[in-house]
Order: sequence, then structure tokens, then C-alpha cells
Amino acid sequence: MSRARTLIPVLTVGALELAVLATVSASRSHALAASGHSAAASLAGGYHLAFWIAAALVLGAIAVAVTMLGPEVQSTAASRGEHEASDADLTFAKAR
Repeated sequence: MSRARTLIPVLTVGALELAVLATVSASRSHALAASGHSAAASLAGGYHLAFWIAAALVLGAIAVAVTMLGPEVQSTAASRGEHEASDADLTFAKAR
């Protein structure tokens, strides 16, 4: 159940992001068509803008993930190492 609770907001944000990118792309395509560009050039321009916006959002998400998860992952790895060492010590102590 916990996995479903975290998946729904992720899907919702993804759907909203896709809707915003589609709107931006369509708006840019219409603006280019109105200024006299061909249909193919207008569509390419709209998709081009949407692609760069999506790329910027991905880079931002990576930066946030590295910033937010970096210390936690390091502390988790350190605590696992401590637990493994203590388990190994207990095993060695039992063998004596």
C-alpha cells in the first residue's frame, strides 16, 4: 500500500509536466506558424522548445536528488558497514 501512495503523486506530477510541455509546444508552434514559417518548421520549433524545457527539468531533478540523497546514502552505507562489522565480531566471538 505504501508503494501505491508514493506512485500516485509521481504519476500526477508526470502527467502535469507532460500537459505543460504539450501546451508550450503547441503555443510555440502556433506562434511560428503565424509568423510565416512552414508547418514542419513550426512543429520542429515547438518540439525543440519543449525538449529543452524537459532537459532543464531533468537536470534540476538530478541536482535536487544529489543534494537531498547524497548525505543520506553516505550515512546509510556507513551504518551498514558498522552493522556488518559488529555482526562479524559477534560471529568471531561465538567461534571462540
